[in-house]
Amino acid sequence: MKQLLPLVIIAALIAGAMIFFQDPEEEREPDWSRNSAMAGSPWSFTMYAHYGDEPEIGFTAEFINEEEWETIEAVEVFIATHEPPGGLYYQDLDVENFEGTLTYQEPCSFCDMEEAFYDTMTTYATVKVAWQADGEVYDHFHHFQLPHGLFKHENEGENTNE
Repeated sequence: MKQLLPLVIIAALIAGAMIFFQDPEEEREPDWSRNSAMAGSPWSFTMYAHYGDEPEIGFTAEFINEEEWETIEAVEVFIATHEPPGGLYYQDLDVENFEGTLTYQEPCSFCDMEEAFYDTMTTYATVKVAWQADGEVYDHFHHFQLPHGLFKHENEGENTNE
């Protein structure tokens, strides 16, 4: 037993070191992304999606005018999809030290809906970015066409042998 104890301690130290010194998980590249940066728009808005068994949808919103970053007091982002109905919502009503960029993602709750895919083959998303700066409220809209690969029921029943 005395001979086994040092080996167990050494194995525990090695296992602990391996866990402690692991490389952090790298952010994976999205399967789909689109940017909506229009001339005159205060925000550059990018929507992205990760496909798979549990699809995720998210966004990165970048406020373009650096000089006004410190005036932003609150931000809300509403994303509504049409056919299938769904969306996501982000809110930060107490923005401190805003550095110009918001990034948010969550599991896509509407991507695996059991309803029929309706009569259209196109799914649109409307994005409303609302923010408060210097006591005044502003908003801006962006529009996206979502990829069909995001929706699980679209791929069901396809023949994968071809």
